[in-house]
Amino acid sequence: MIYFGFTIGPVVATIEQARKTRELWAASFVFSYFMKHLLEQLQGFGAILAPNDTSLKNAKPQYGAGIWPDRCFLEISDPKKAEALQKQLPQLVENALEAINAKLGGGQMTQLKSYFRCYACSFDDANDTFTPGTDAEKKLKETRLYRLNKMNDDLEYIQKFQAVNRFNLLEKLDNNITAFYDEAYGEEDEVLRTWHHGKKAQKRVRSLLEIAIQEFSKTDLYYNEVVLKIEQAIIQYQKTRGKEEQIAEDAVYLKLKNDLGEALKSRHRYIAIVHADGDNIGNTIASLQNDAGKTRAFSAELMSFSEQAVRKIYQYGATPVYAGGDDLLFIAPMQNDEQMTIYDLLKSLHDLFAQQPVFQSNKASLSFGLSISYYKHPLAEALSTSRNLLFGKAKELEIDGKKRKDALAINLLTHSGHQFETTLWQDGDSYPLWLELFKPSEKLEEAFIAGLMHKTDTLALWLWDACNRGTLDAFFKAHFNEAIHTEKGRFLDKIKDLTRAIFVDYALHASANNEEKRLLGQMLHAMLRLVQFQNAPDHD
Repeated sequence: MIYFGFTIGPVVATIEQARKTRELWAASFVFSYFMKHLLEQLQGFGAILAPNDTSLKNAKPQYGAGIWPDRCFLEISDPKKAEALQKQLPQLVENALEAINAKLGGGQMTQLKSYFRCYACSFDDANDTFTPGTDAEKKLKETRLYRLNKMNDDLEYIQKFQAVNRFNLLEKLDNNITAFYDEAYGEEDEVLRTWHHGKKAQKRVRSLLEIAIQEFSKTDLYYNEVVLKIEQAIIQYQKTRGKEEQIAEDAVYLKLKNDLGEALKSRHRYIAIVHADGDNIGNTIASLQNDAGKTRAFSAELMSFSEQAVRKIYQYGATPVYAGGDDLLFIAPMQNDEQMTIYDLLKSLHDLFAQQPVFQSNKASLSFGLSISYYKHPLAEALSTSRNLLFGKAKELEIDGKKRKDALAINLLTHSGHQFETTLWQDGDSYPLWLELFKPSEKLEEAFIAGLMHKTDTLALWLWDACNRGTLDAFFKAHFNEAIHTEKGRFLDKIKDLTRAIFVDYALHASANNEEKRLLGQMLHAMLRLVQFQNAPDHD
């Protein structure tokens, strides 16, 4: 058997040029579209191991998300076909680019050929001279898909050192974006804002402000004062390339604040950008043991997960951008019109991933990078922050000297420029206890939570000592004994349970010095700060 791996690009470099949601969506979707057309041609040469290609011909739109990843793997039994593929690959790439060129209105092939990249690697099982010297290299030798994936890692690494052609792909996509909508969206997809009380609007991807205030999306006010006015500004912007959108959004928000009053919260000016990626996928691939049937079943489960995940993201009211196997990218409001928070959505996606049979048997998990930023903050920076949180924080989480992964890394950047970060382990008891604090069962005043955070800071060492000695109940009675604390007794009981769980989950009993002991208070402070932000009124 002869095995091929392909990777396309430059995906990340293109996405991080996006300034608007429609540019981000188009930048991502065009690569999925590119891969789809490559896969359709590769099917004639052999068996596609990944991604799952059974629905390639009749793939249904997935609420706008690009579902075809930037990598694919092929198994070919006939050496003549493998040789033919090597010779014909440049033409296959050109054919796929012709499909993009047609969507862009033609005349762009020279620029597209210099911008898009497709790298290929291969090895022949029958004539494989690779001799492993380490345990890691033995895994490469023993598992073909794992080896191809690592070879693609190397090819992707090479891309980082190659300059991206200055062809302005995003502008071309923005000018011709409607040509891709039929490929990406079904007629019923509300994400395009094509409906409201029987009225029709121009098909388009929602702006950041529209996403941020999705909580009010079923009201006439949202349609009349947000959708129509932003839509008119976009039409004008596409003619002049001026500041029409920015001016319109500022006016829209002031109008909403005037009409909604206290119902408009601080969170309604912020958007959540989420990157997600599976943990321990390499071990899962290794467990397939070169079994073609298991490999295809694995690919089918990945495709099933991505389709189910996109449906959950869409139903929440978020804008799906990409869902290729275990990789997700989407933009979401902090809370939707059913009082479900972004953290509830992430929990449901995490649980969905864990329910896939192949991941259950290999202890795979899903980690997240969550960037929370003002809707006028540069989109490219927020995207980069989210991605760096995922790969630099969440997937590198260590507890008691052991790498845990399975984490949610969060960065909150406020309008005033203040920010903080925290990384939460999703597999411990503290995580679901923290999620309980977002339930709308109690009215939580901003000042009350601020007072709790202040005490966790000033009493951090005593808090750790109380947990270590098993005297946390006495600690809370001594330090939370005012009338407001009696009134909020049920909520304080939840904080107490959360504190104990943090102490256990993060192995804080092993703290060797005061700096490490303060971590308990810092973790509790961060969790409370996020609860406070979710409920805070709009002060500006």
